[in-house]
Amino acid sequence: MSAPTIKTERLILRNIEKEDANNLKYLLCPEIENNSGPYMPHNFDQLAEHIQRISGDTAWGITLCNGEFIGDIGAFSIKDGVAEMAWYLDPKHQRCGYAFEAGKAVIKYCFKELCIKSISAEIEANNISSRRLAEKLGFKLKNIELQADFYGKKTDVSYYCINNPFVLPLETERLIIRRWQEGDIDGLREIVFDPDVMIPAGGGVCESEEDCKNTLSFLMKSKGDYAVQLKDRGVVIGNICLNGDAKKDKNTKNLGYCFAKAHWNKGYLSEALCAIIEYAKGFATALSATQHNNEKSEYILKKFGFKQVDSVKRGEDGYDPYYLLELK
Repeated sequence: MSAPTIKTERLILRNIEKEDANNLKYLLCPEIENNSGPYMPHNFDQLAEHIQRISGDTAWGITLCNGEFIGDIGAFSIKDGVAEMAWYLDPKHQRCGYAFEAGKAVIKYCFKELCIKSISAEIEANNISSRRLAEKLGFKLKNIELQADFYGKKTDVSYYCINNPFVLPLETERLIIRRWQEGDIDGLREIVFDPDVMIPAGGGVCESEEDCKNTLSFLMKSKGDYAVQLKDRGVVIGNICLNGDAKKDKNTKNLGYCFAKAHWNKGYLSEALCAIIEYAKGFATALSATQHNNEKSEYILKKFGFKQVDSVKRGEDGYDPYYLLELK
């Protein structure tokens, strides 16, 4: 199966053909070949075998718009929603931003079109430029293993990973954003029984344990409500939601949130919003929000680029400001 053609501002990523052996000669240059293990090509005759090994629907040749072949990139060994990413660029074309441009395009394709859950990358620990590229692409360093197997040779290896921002659960440095579950009742109590939380958020305060259980049942069935959980303690501290727009725009989702008071002013809301806004790009073109006399929340919205563009009617009591964030 052939890889689909992907076009970026300066590049065309295309399927690698067996006739491209001559185009892959950069793999034999000293800067690359001297650091390659036995699984990589070390002479011209091995280039055809290498093409056969890597070719498929997630391997691309990197070409300039004029057709000049300058590198290759791919997401390999896809299993259980996890892929491994690797890239090589002709040294003549390094330090021009081409690897970053190609990497962003491949990551986007793997996450949005293939729904891959995460992508890993194994990089020699002393390959500082490649490690910097991985980090610029959004990969996070998981660990460094000394004298590990690296494509058939022993060396220190840095292991990186990037998670799909369009697939739940979402993970940030301190949080997990996921569907609500039966065992979340304790965390929910800290939210729904507190008028200081619920009233500014525009929700009703629960008056009984039965109300709380009914709220949890609703949240578990909802497609647009997500529990925000502390990664280290497993405690649910808030709810964040993407539901129907107040103006009924089908391409816009209304953003809402409420967090237990004990977890205010610790940066958790901002951390969760970074993840949920990225997640929303997978199915919405804009996010809206309405607020009623909540200056702190309005400050947060403006911090993330929301702008008041209109007002919407609130029951019989008047109007609330309507904020909008265009997603790119």
